[in-house]
Amino acid sequence: MKIARPNQTFQIVAHRGLTEDYPENTLIAYKHALMLHIDMLEIDVHYTKDKQLVIIHDDTIDRTSNGKGKVKDYTLEELREFDFGVKRGDAFKGERIPTFDEVLDLVNNFSKKLLIEIKTPSQYPGIEEMIVN
Repeated sequence: MKIARPNQTFQIVAHRGLTEDYPENTLIAYKHALMLHIDMLEIDVHYTKDKQLVIIHDDTIDRTSNGKGKVKDYTLEELREFDFGVKRGDAFKGERIPTFDEVLDLVNNFSKKLLIEIKTPSQYPGIEEMIVN
């Protein structure tokens, strides 16, 4: 993928990872985006029934996995049972929903900024503090 920067102040943000080629908001999409000449990686944070921070754009798993329901109604262990890659083809079968800590570990290996978006924070009381901690 060729990325062009029209001027020096222009920032390139990988929104949900490298979603043109990989399942959005998965570790494989993030890893490949981070290997490009981007300035920032954008992620969307929610929390689970057992208050684990996970990375997914929607507040449901319907569109991006083989499951159905709201993220906040599942524990992390339950969410890990769903496949978040299979809808993009067999090559990505087995991709799991990433945790915030897994993404932080990955990003720490690159010199990129992390843009954290909290989706509907009113659904997740205290999520801001959880992210900072």
